[in-house]
Amino acid sequence: MTLHQNTIAATCLLNNQLVFIDNFDDKDPVLGFRVSTDDTMWAFTKKSVYRYRVKNEGRSVWRIYLELGEFEEAKKHCDGNQNYLDEVLLHQANDYLTKAEKSKSSADFREAARIFAKSNAAVTEVTLKLLPQNPDQIELNQFRNEAIIFFLENRLPRMGRYTEKALLIGWLLELYLTRLSDLIDQNGKNSKITKSHHENFIRFIEDSGN
Repeated sequence: MTLHQNTIAATCLLNNQLVFIDNFDDKDPVLGFRVSTDDTMWAFTKKSVYRYRVKNEGRSVWRIYLELGEFEEAKKHCDGNQNYLDEVLLHQANDYLTKAEKSKSSADFREAARIFAKSNAAVTEVTLKLLPQNPDQIELNQFRNEAIIFFLENRLPRMGRYTEKALLIGWLLELYLTRLSDLIDQNGKNSKITKSHHENFIRFIEDSGN
């Protein structure tokens, strides 16, 4: 908090935004402003004394970091509030997805999928975001389909009801088989990428049976 002429103002040090302002009557101007050892702030005029105390100073810090795009710092300041954390995760995942669409990076699509899986966003909502959008972008569509598989696999352990898990497993089996068929058509069944996908598919089946 600082004194500007006849006005006391508080500015956030993280984003330099004004968060509080107190204007005084020009007929009774502020004569002095002090900060005591317990961080209480005092202002006094000829007629009055005013006390200012900062309460819940950190309550919006997570949102400030979120708006600045500093997602990891935002998470640290959510203080266990799942709603706040969920909002940060969704923004972070969408940010990675935007980067992936520009960079055409499979790693960014995968990271977006991983973070989406940690959030409470609906499965259908996330899947629609990751679905291929242009049939002519073959490589990009492959990255998107792989991201969907990765997202569903990471979300699967969080599904509580048996019917939800069963539906997700069925969906994953279909996606794995479709992807395997596409890879065989494009690269042959003995190619390195096809064999890798087949191994992942077998591993998924074994893990699902446990």
